[in-house]
Amino acid sequence: MQGAEPAGKLVLLFNTGASALDSGNDAILDQASRLYREGQPIIMMVSGSTDAVGQPAENLLLSQRRATAVVRGLIARGIPAERTQILAKGESNPAVPGQRGVPEPQNRRVEITWR
Repeated sequence: MQGAEPAGKLVLLFNTGASALDSGNDAILDQASRLYREGQPIIMMVSGSTDAVGQPAENLLLSQRRATAVVRGLIARGIPAERTQILAKGESNPAVPGQRGVPEPQNRRVEITWR
């Protein structure tokens, strides 16, 4: 699933329960790689999140798997691993407020920011 591009970050969206990247994310990863080469940030922060469906502990692990998959995609595009940092947020930082057990596609995401 492809995501939006808010100012200062890139967003990749995921299907329910999924942590694997799909081809729809290639353009965002390519853009992140290009932004890295053009700006040479000190670090690229890769933050994984989930919606509030499922158990919080499982969602925390899922958010870490999502962020790790994105970092692997960035490394495959030439970004040095030591220039990335993974943050697993689970369901703690929703993009869209919701109720427990209610799926929210915008919360199943990984955000890439840089500094």
